[in-house]
Amino acid sequence: MKKTGKVLLVILGILFLVGAAGIVYYNSKLNLLDFDHEETEIDPTAVESEPIEDYDLSGEEIRDEVGELPEGEAVSSDDVINILLLGTDERTKDFSENARADSMMLVSLNIKTGSVKLVSFERGLGVKIAGRNDDWLTHTFRYGGAQLTMDTISTNFLVNIDGYVRTNFNFFAQIIDSIGGVDIELTQAECDGLNGLVYTNAQTKHWVNPGVNHLDGYDALQYCRLRYTDNDWHRIERQRNTVQAVINQTKTLSLADLNNLADTCLPMVRTSLTKEQITQLLLASPKFMGASAQQMTIPAEGTHWGRTGVDGRSLIDCDFQKNAEILKEFLYEE
Repeated sequence: MKKTGKVLLVILGILFLVGAAGIVYYNSKLNLLDFDHEETEIDPTAVESEPIEDYDLSGEEIRDEVGELPEGEAVSSDDVINILLLGTDERTKDFSENARADSMMLVSLNIKTGSVKLVSFERGLGVKIAGRNDDWLTHTFRYGGAQLTMDTISTNFLVNIDGYVRTNFNFFAQIIDSIGGVDIELTQAECDGLNGLVYTNAQTKHWVNPGVNHLDGYDALQYCRLRYTDNDWHRIERQRNTVQAVINQTKTLSLADLNNLADTCLPMVRTSLTKEQITQLLLASPKFMGASAQQMTIPAEGTHWGRTGVDGRSLIDCDFQKNAEILKEFLYEE
């Protein structure tokens, strides 16, 4: 064999070994995830551990009108991947089957254009649940897990959901710490609440001031939970702002930082996405790094009202057909 042929074989051998090592490394990272591919059965006997509470309907027009389910099929596109990000309310390191989805946010990624869109779903939205009276959207997770929450959102708003990613309060703070914290712009009212100057449900460990503040995991979590200084609509907007801040922070990380991030965060995440879906997203990830996400809340402004459910629960109702059309336009039309 000629010398050049031997050199070529050696180079190919090295490339093979490097490629094989890369595949092993990649799979080792994916295996850190908590994969969930089992569909949770709806539990008709499940009850809320929390007593029925009133939802804050201040500022809402009160009607007896019940929103009707929209007509049509769920919309989908080969270019758009919709992932439901679920933030459940455990305060421990372990996931619980009795948790509620305190935060429900659709992360929509267009792999063709590289656009990122974030859609929050109001947790107090009244929805029809199989075998039950109308109840809050947040409770669907308690009754049938992530699958029921995804199915409910898909049915009520005609949107295709490719899978879910779940984390909880405890993990959220650790994820923020693992990337070195996030920059969040605060209003005076938010600062008054977070500093404990007014009645609130959340208070930071560090004093904050109006303007941009660098928050660690604990303080970022308090920012996301804050609601008594305004209302739940602002609260879910704060949650989206924090997701955007995480996206902004990741673009500054080195390869070593990203490796550490993977080792820290992946074991804290449960997902129904397959390894093939995750690989597809990773291949497209350079388009999304540091992207500025478009944001919205469902139900949209001017399409909702307050009413009392059959069990006496205060809830938000809406024009589901109109919101399905708004969501379709937002996610699929450039």
